[in-house]
Amino acid sequence: MSIIRIVLILGCVMGIHQTASAACTLNTQKIILSPEIVNDKQSIQSGGVIQTRTLSLQNIQSSGCNDSHPFSAQIIGDLSAMKQPGIIRSNVSGIGIKVTLETSTGRKIQWPSDFKATADEFRNSKINIELIKLDNQLAAGPAAGAINLQIRSATQSLPVVDIIVPAKYITMLNRSCTIKGNRTINVKLPSVALEQFSGPGSTAGRKPFTIDLFCKSDFTTPSQIILSWSGIENNHSSNSGVLQNIHPKGAVGIGIQVLDQQQRVINLKNTTYIHLAHQNKGNHSIPFYAQYYQTTNKVSPGIVRSVLYFNAEYQ
Repeated sequence: MSIIRIVLILGCVMGIHQTASAACTLNTQKIILSPEIVNDKQSIQSGGVIQTRTLSLQNIQSSGCNDSHPFSAQIIGDLSAMKQPGIIRSNVSGIGIKVTLETSTGRKIQWPSDFKATADEFRNSKINIELIKLDNQLAAGPAAGAINLQIRSATQSLPVVDIIVPAKYITMLNRSCTIKGNRTINVKLPSVALEQFSGPGSTAGRKPFTIDLFCKSDFTTPSQIILSWSGIENNHSSNSGVLQNIHPKGAVGIGIQVLDQQQRVINLKNTTYIHLAHQNKGNHSIPFYAQYYQTTNKVSPGIVRSVLYFNAEYQ
């Protein structure tokens, strides 16, 4: 049996709204970490790095900040997520997550900590994510609820860096089905006018997309993929297939809905079963659809962006 995670980033630009302030502020860089697939590596000793991912912070811009200011690297919400100094628990026993901010001057800041920095140090800085092998007695984190890591300043209400670690961040892989291409799939929906929406529950801009899989094993009998979903659902809609717009200055009253290959709404609280015939030499293309969905009476234009993760379990 093999499990793989996929992240879908859905949305398009319907308009852009910007604000300015005369105070010392830095704009927010929001990062939703793509789930990691880990092969079981018994040779790595406790404390060793299993794998590393580096993300660049290239879009941090400041206004009126010339001096060094105090900042705080915080864990928001469940403080029990910190199991060892600088290491956060994961959903897999024996693996911890170490997240470090590396400034443009080479300083390394880990969570949680307080520090001082200039705005220039945030420009072209990096976020390093390391998966650390730990004692197997280290308890895994709960499946429900992501971990939120932020860097905050006392001079502004919004965080400078906002990192979301998905609840099911790590998947152990022990068989040979893979995603063809990038594990992060961007689905760009068409630009639509607000006039195309008639009220809550109306939809527009339906866009097809596919998840392409390749299985190396030479299966001789049909099998299936079991999909389990994880996303930030919209609180204004009773329809569980609607994802929340996560853009901080995006469109109001508009979410994104995902449909299956029969163009039926996907209930994100349930699992989805897809039967495979194992044709075309192990290549499988699974069709889906995404569309805009009006969630409230009041709507306004802007960017619409949603993120959906799912696990694909092969049987």
